[in-house]
Amino acid sequence: MPLLNISFSRLFAGALGALLLLVGLTVAVNYFGMFASLDNSILQFIYGARGPMLTKVFLALTFLGGAPVILPITVLLAIVLFYKKEFAYFLLFMGTMFGGAAFAFLLKILVHRARPSFFPLVSEDSFSFPSGHATLSIAFFGLIAYLATGAVKTRTARINIFFIWLFLVFGIGLSRLYLGVHYPTDILAGYLTGFLWLCLGIGFFEQLGNKRFR
Repeated sequence: MPLLNISFSRLFAGALGALLLLVGLTVAVNYFGMFASLDNSILQFIYGARGPMLTKVFLALTFLGGAPVILPITVLLAIVLFYKKEFAYFLLFMGTMFGGAAFAFLLKILVHRARPSFFPLVSEDSFSFPSGHATLSIAFFGLIAYLATGAVKTRTARINIFFIWLFLVFGIGLSRLYLGVHYPTDILAGYLTGFLWLCLGIGFFEQLGNKRFR
């Protein structure tokens, strides 16, 4: 599968930008109490749109973006890639996904933010900031989109892949708000975390990856 030859400096800049924004958001939200009113207002607006059909849709999306789905698929893909001796792709998936998951878990422990306490439709035991669903979905589906984009030839197909990726990650993030288990700033922090590791993974893959495609 061909690489996209994205410059490492551009991807590193994306990762650094995401990290700086994540640090700023973490400090602003959890140490200065900023955006609390905006968080609550957005949640109240979303809760007003709840209905039986939407609940089914968002339950499906949140299931699709959860660790019980994404991480086993990642492990299965990694095993297949390792067996086929596609070690660059193996490291791409393992490094990006488990690096992102570990980073998000550590940040949850450090920040220790409680989840929204009003009107949750599902039960969650872990801390709220950042959203693990947002982290995993942007990283995993981003990797799939990256590899799919390298496999197609036309600009239209690549644009379609990009918008499918955006639709999935936005839908999964919105599902966590709709179900009442995250604040909007949790989702944004998850997106930044996932994007950080996605840029790092693709950056090192482009820099050091499979030489057959160069």
